[in-house]
Amino acid sequence: MFAAAPAQSGNQCCHMTMQANFGESLKVVGSNEALGNWDVSRSPSMTWTDGDVWRLELALPPGEQIHFKVSIVLVPICEPFLGAEGPP
Repeated sequence: MFAAAPAQSGNQCCHMTMQANFGESLKVVGSNEALGNWDVSRSPSMTWTDGDVWRLELALPPGEQIHFKVSIVLVPICEPFLGAEGPP
């Protein structure tokens, strides 16, 4: 777990380098509403960029100490297909 206290207002950028497996994504979950209040289903996803660098930019309140961690989550590869007649 990490802690941070943004010194200024505005968007903050977080980035890390990690090679994820196929179907995995990274989310930042933490002690602030913008980070899901420790609920990973409400936390923001990081965006993969070249070189296996994951990035996230979001607005955090200045001066507030925020605890957070990076979570690896499985992303559904595809949605079930429902034909015109309904499920098979």
